[in-house]
Amino acid sequence: LAKAVAKSGAVVECTELEGAPLARWLGATAKEQHGIELTRDAAALLIELVGSRLSQLESELAKLASCSSADRIDVEVVRSLVGGWQVQSTFDMLSALRRGRTGQALVEFGRLYESGEPLPKLMGGVVYVYRRLARATEMARQGKGLNEALKDAGVFYKEIDESNRYMRRIGRDAAEQILGRLLAVDKGLKGADDAGRLPDHLLVERLLVQLAGAV
Repeated sequence: LAKAVAKSGAVVECTELEGAPLARWLGATAKEQHGIELTRDAAALLIELVGSRLSQLESELAKLASCSSADRIDVEVVRSLVGGWQVQSTFDMLSALRRGRTGQALVEFGRLYESGEPLPKLMGGVVYVYRRLARATEMARQGKGLNEALKDAGVFYKEIDESNRYMRRIGRDAAEQILGRLLAVDKGLKGADDAGRLPDHLLVERLLVQLAGAV
């Protein structure tokens, strides 16, 4: 078979797009097929919320183009149009965490979980927000001012002040654990660490308590 393929021509590699190449594809598709500009952060959020399946991403792009009057699609537009009330509730939950309202955050999480919201999708919103806070933590550790670090890390501009207060409240030690905690839950949800692990919803619930600075 290998010899036959070699004689017939080149082998086309069909690997799944992910990461930066997928975000670039999204931006190009938005512009070429729908005549809209999709910002880099909006593309990243869309991938976190929807996943990497091209058909689903194309469907969401079409919805964004038809439902928004703006030629430029930013994070705010994606948050308002993709995923319905569940996505908004996810961001309300994360806002409660930043304000130290752990009980309110857990109530929001309970509503989402009981509604059947898939935990990997819910975690997409968590990862999108907290990966940027982890990035800002590293920038601040290297000497950059916290507000500037939050802005450069891609934190949503309306949430910079709230995020600044949150980071100062939990302290650097807790902030430096954010990325590791996200990775641990991702590993657990994928079944990569089965020894004595908690049920999936309790893994996420414990993470929320940790991120709130309650432990």
